[in-house]
Amino acid sequence: MQNNRFYNILIDNKLSNSYTCEKDLQLSSLFSAYNLLLVNSYLVFYIKNPTYW
Repeated sequence: MQNNRFYNILIDNKLSNSYTCEKDLQLSSLFSAYNLLLVNSYLVFYIKNPTYW
């Protein structure tokens, strides 16, 4: 019984770690998409307004 509880704890830790990792991946992809959007909007702004060159 003691052994079984130990394995359950290990499995719980693995699951929570993978969930956290997945959340981090989602956040980083969201952040990079946001960054691309910002860079794109700056590029469009500077291309349309040559006075800022």
